Amino acid sequence: MKTITQRGITMTQLTLGTVQLGVAYGIANKQGKPDESKSHALLQRSEELGIQSFDTAAGYGDSEVVLGHYFKDKANADRLIVTKFKLQPDIESNEVVLEKALREQLEQSLDRLGLPKIPIYLMHSPEDLHRHGKHLAKIMLRLVNENLIGIAGVSVYHGNDLDVMLQHDVFKATQIPINIFDQRLIRSGHLQRLKAADITVFARSVFLQGLFFMDPDQLPPNLAQAAPFLRSLHELAEQEGMSIAQMALSFVRDLPEITSLVIGAEAIEQIEENVRLIEGPALSTNGQNTAKELFRDVPELLINPSLWHNNAYFKQDKKK
Repeated sequence: MKTITQRGITMTQLTLGTVQLGVAYGIANKQGKPDESKSHALLQRSEELGIQSFDTAAGYGDSEVVLGHYFKDKANADRLIVTKFKLQPDIESNEVVLEKALREQLEQSLDRLGLPKIPIYLMHSPEDLHRHGKHLAKIMLRLVNENLIGIAGVSVYHGNDLDVMLQHDVFKATQIPINIFDQRLIRSGHLQRLKAADITVFARSVFLQGLFFMDPDQLPPNLAQAAPFLRSLHELAEQEGMSIAQMALSFVRDLPEITSLVIGAEAIEQIEENVRLIEGPALSTNGQNTAKELFRDVPELLINPSLWHNNAYFKQDKKK
């Protein structure tokens, strides 16, 4: 599998998203959260297939614990872990208070993962960046200098989040939502700005949490607006002679600004399929241009899963 080295850190082009190992996640998730033995088998198969990069977060249920247990006796100098923290929404915007809270979270993640250092440590919520950005930039720079984290960054949702992130030199990595329906950061020029700043860019929501695989004639009422876009997606895939999954993945993979794609799985078969897809063909130039034109104005209601009101969003006891 293709690897990318940036700022002295090597990652694979495919990063395994492990939220599914900690909670039931995604509207197309039919299997729910696997037990730990199945999770370990899934992680083992991932490494056998060449995946060396893993994405998790303190907020992903017990995902960090599952990873830590699996990696405990399996040393691998090439393995890359990305994890994230989120502060309490009512925390005081005071540097001393923030540093105490952040160090506590970092220590807990280090303990759960069994690591002496987090290679890439991201703010999980851009709200923390907007509220406490100056303080957190200073604190995370100290953590980098203390060799407790390798690279600091922010997981974002919108271009204005990146505008703020790019004001602080310490942030060298980001995770962004981007897919064939959600091209906002392409059109706004933010992707090009990230490339110019040599930022490591992880792409998430490549399959829009499974929306691409839903039947346009059997959508729930709150996603009914997706039907014409899904039909256009089917038509374009047929024209390109590839599956919807291949087209969706290739569209993002081949953007020159993207470093690695974060894609989750709750079954070994899905990982094997995703590895085949990451090594699959590119869209034609005409296909790329057509996709950019067809899906340039998909409503935010469809590309922002937090607005899918009638589906439980990110809850452990329901499937979304």
